[in-house]
Amino acid sequence: MLSRDLYEYFFILLGGGRDLDRAQVLAGEYPKNTQEAIGEMRTRGIDANPARLEYLFSRGLAKGPRTVGGARVWNPKDIDRVAAALEQLEFLTPKAQACSALGVSLDDWHRALLDVAPRMNNQLGVDLDVGSVEGFATLVMGPMSNPKVKFVTPEEAKKL
Repeated sequence: MLSRDLYEYFFILLGGGRDLDRAQVLAGEYPKNTQEAIGEMRTRGIDANPARLEYLFSRGLAKGPRTVGGARVWNPKDIDRVAAALEQLEFLTPKAQACSALGVSLDDWHRALLDVAPRMNNQLGVDLDVGSVEGFATLVMGPMSNPKVKFVTPEEAKKL
């Protein structure tokens, strides 16, 4: 599972919050509703869905978040606790499964992608967008009118 620190860095702070105080940016992210919490867990490599959450809560496998007006209100600790329970049961997204099979953590995967983009931009003098398709880094190089796409494993991405 992608760690909380790297999730916040890659998906919240790099998304426009770099110039603001970290605590101020993160305070605007929480609390989350259940769909937003599921989205965060999926981004972090946990294959969460409403039925799985209900299963965990009804069986006492994880404590659910507090409810306000009949709706669950999720803070970071709630998401981390439930995500850890789902990870223990091996409910992982395809990307997390692929990383696991390759012996690479999602933290290492995202660090490699973050490291690759600026170096490739400087070395090749082209725009590079780094994405992910089912366990492979997707490098899109060149002008968008004639892009070149290369699929590489996380290990190959680290060597670029």
